This record gives sequence, structure tokens and C-alpha cells, in this order.
Amino acid sequence: MRNLYILGPTNKNSEYIGLWQLHPFTLFKKELRDAGYNVIRKHARTCQEISNLTKDLEQPDIIAIRPDWTENPNDVLNLCKNLRDNYFDSKIIMIDPFDQSSSRFFESLPYLNAMVKYLSLKDKKLYLADYAAGVYAVQKLKDDFGVSPSDDWSVRSTVEKGQEHKIVTGSFCIEPKLIKKIKSPINKWLLGMKDKNISLFCHMSCGKRDDLEWYGKHRVKAVEQLKKLSRYNISVEAEYLGEPRISSKEYVKRLKASKLVYSPLGWGEVTMRAYEALANQSLLVQPDISHLDMFPNIFVPNETYIPVKWDLTDLAEKSEYYMTHEAEAAEIVTKAREAFLNEFTADRFISRFERIFNMEL
Repeated sequence: MRNLYILGPTNKNSEYIGLWQLHPFTLFKKELRDAGYNVIRKHARTCQEISNLTKDLEQPDIIAIRPDWTENPNDVLNLCKNLRDNYFDSKIIMIDPFDQSSSRFFESLPYLNAMVKYLSLKDKKLYLADYAAGVYAVQKLKDDFGVSPSDDWSVRSTVEKGQEHKIVTGSFCIEPKLIKKIKSPINKWLLGMKDKNISLFCHMSCGKRDDLEWYGKHRVKAVEQLKKLSRYNISVEAEYLGEPRISSKEYVKRLKASKLVYSPLGWGEVTMRAYEALANQSLLVQPDISHLDMFPNIFVPNETYIPVKWDLTDLAEKSEYYMTHEAEAAEIVTKAREAFLNEFTADRFISRFERIFNMEL
């Protein structure tokens, strides 16, 4: 039996994304034990708390740390250095908190066996290039759409050549209640696809109306494109800080009643809206993410979601096509659910992590 220590957020007051990332280790704890892993979770919120927990670990075959995204990169680097010094024979992995393919913590890679992300670039060599704000997606948005962050916004960190292969996909970040909805019995699932009376849903927070950030500008443009389809029954609106917006209850009600859902770019390529769409049996439309490796991978272009160009020039056209070809839309939604169910299993999760656990320093 190998001792697998998970050091990160576990109590109910923890940041929700951290809890979601560590959720599978609880969900599949029995299966992990059957596979030979004794999972020991310990709550830690800061680098100092993680460091305190690592002083007296009993036979730590594998140590998985999940730092908060607000931690100073130098503190994370020193934590990883100390872990490697004290537990040279242990496998040490970081479950990276950043929800884009980049990270502020890449300098820690030489001391890790792996950095596990819930989305990463398929082509690991891309990590050796320099991008606007340190983010591949931001650079692509700058190239394709012409907007970029201000100079003071950056998550840049450097990947040392020869370390890029350690950046792997393995964790995921999905709200547990959405997982439950997606996995609901097929008869209940198919029932949920009937009687949808909204053709398209797109309500997005865009920031301050008079001071839009780079991603806010992209979201406003998406709304402008989709409002060209106002002859259909759509629910599309840009929402701004300090101005009226639909309630959470109304948001859920409308999304559930929608045939298509547009998921915008955030700080990264994928937001929770993508999984909300699937959980509500809606066809996902979003900027193309074929450059990403994800787990579970429910993002197969034109098979499980509809990709659009990052400049949004085909957004209205593609959306209208599937709004008026409902059978094709429903078939893609069903394939997306099947892809999720095929990927989101204890066997697939454990198999992926066993490869990670066996990576050499």
C-alpha cells in the first residue's frame, strides 16, 4: 500500500475551486485504495500550513500539494525545494490552481515529478515560448481579436527547457452537483431535452462598462454578434458591475430552458459555463479549444461541442444553424454526455494518475 498525502483545502470554508479539484480523491477513495493507494487528506490553506504538515509525514510515497493561487511564487518555490530536500525518494506533485493553461508557479517544476493541471497545452513545446501576460490564450486573443491586458496584469512564469513534459493534465474542476446531474439516468436525461423554449442563452459578466478588461471586450463582442439573432427567442445580455442583472434563480431557469449555450473566455479558455451547459442538456458553443488537453475530455470539435473562431466572425452563423437544426444539436449533446461518462470513471482517473505518480524527476 502506497501512502498518498493530499495537502490542500479540505474544510467547508475553503475556496470552492480548490475543493472541486481535490474532490475526485474523495469520490474515488475506495477505488484508489483497491488499487493500492492509501489516501490521506490534510487541510492546508497556505504554503506555511503545507510546510508545517510535511514535517512528520509517515512513509510518504506520494505527496500532492495544492497551493492557493494567491500565494507568492517564491514561497511556493521554496516549499517545493524543501519538500524535495526532505523527501528525496518521494514522488512530489503539485495540483496547480490556475484555471488556464499557464501558471505563476512554473519555476517550481525542477523540484516536482509533475505539475497536474485541469487543462494544459497539448503541444508541451509551446510552454517554452513567451506570451502576452504569460498566457497562451491571451496571446491568441491578442493575435486574433486585437485586445490584450494592461501591462500590470500577468501570470507569467518561466518553464525551464527540459521541464515542459512535467506539465500534465489529470485533475479537473467541476462542481460536484453538475457531475451528479450529468450522470443522471438516461431516461431522466432525455426527458430534460424536451420542451426547451429558449433558442440560445448567453448572459455574461463583462466588468465595468466604462473600463472593460480584455476579456470583457471579447464578451461584449460575442453579445453583439449573438443579438443579430434576436428574431429568435434568445436570452442574451452583457452584464456590467453595479448595474441590474438577472438573479441566480432566473439564470438557472433560463439556462435550463435553452437549446444552445454560449460559454465565453475568462482568464482561461474554459469556464464553468461549459459544464453547466452539458448538465442542462444544452448544446455548448464556445471559442475553439482544440489546442488543449483536458480531463475529462468532453471537448471534441463538432462532435461534442461547436467551436467558433476567436475573432467571433462565425459565431452568429454557427449558432443559427444549430438553433434551426435541433436534431443535430440534440445528437451532439448526447455525444457530449457519453464522452463525459466514458472519461469520468474511477478506472480512467486512477490510470491517469498512476502514470503521473510514476513520472521520474
